[in-house]
Amino acid sequence: MGKEIRILVGPEGDGKALREILRAAAVSSSALQRAKKAERGILLDGRPVFVSAIAREGQTVILKQPERAEQSLLPVQGELRIAYEDEDLLVLNKPPRLSAHPGPGNKSESLANFVAAYLQARGEAPVFRGVNRLDRTTSGLLAAAKHAHAQHFLAAQLRDGRFKRRYLGLFCGEPGFDEREIDAPIARKPGSALAREVREGGAPAKTRLRVLRRGEGLHLGLFELESGRTHQIRVHMAHLGLPLLGDFLYGQEIEGQRCMLHAALLRCERLSGGELRLFSPPPEDFCRVAGKMGIEIGSWMEEELWRPL
Repeated sequence: MGKEIRILVGPEGDGKALREILRAAAVSSSALQRAKKAERGILLDGRPVFVSAIAREGQTVILKQPERAEQSLLPVQGELRIAYEDEDLLVLNKPPRLSAHPGPGNKSESLANFVAAYLQARGEAPVFRGVNRLDRTTSGLLAAAKHAHAQHFLAAQLRDGRFKRRYLGLFCGEPGFDEREIDAPIARKPGSALAREVREGGAPAKTRLRVLRRGEGLHLGLFELESGRTHQIRVHMAHLGLPLLGDFLYGQEIEGQRCMLHAALLRCERLSGGELRLFSPPPEDFCRVAGKMGIEIGSWMEEELWRPL
């Protein structure tokens, strides 16, 4: 089943060519090409047109989007914790220790497989278009676009900083500050296929940190990403000498303990209009470990986490 991109021409588009209106609406070149190839693929108030056509305020532009087999993904029934859903977007509450994507030795037990089965059961293409990324051990909010135009729209926000993500993390050591901005480039660690490190010449990476609560050698931090490098929070905290609890790669591995990081907040603009703001409380294992160290996770948290960093 194909999708449609619908755009209502506003006053700013009155008298302009469709190509200008589509560009302003963040329609990708690939979406436009798919519409051009489809039968009656570009419509202005129901009439087939070229992108050179002049539009008027109040008219509706429709771009047909024939669905493509974008990836080979095995649909598998599994539990999905849906935090938000509309016709363009799914936001999922990923549990810890569940991979977001299939990988070597694991072709079926991932969030992507579960989403594919969920969409297929609803008559939609069984694909997974993740917007933000979460490591296997990280819990919390992960957004997935339902079609290519939504993915392009959300990815643009991710690049320019409008797609906001905040994380809670339990970290070790003794910070000599309450707030800090970590601006340190990240590169792949030589000799490792997985690990990263702070190194001159690496990709720019910036993380903002606020210490929310202090415990007995363990502290609760709030992190906001300005960039989105692989393992960014984990690498930056290890660089400060304040590794996340249970981080086997950059800190100390603890048997039975995952890396204590949780994607708690997500904010973005919806394709249908308006802002989406979501909060995910930390899961039981996170709260239990924090409580043992004298850090209470409670009703104070949501309001505190939205406070500007």
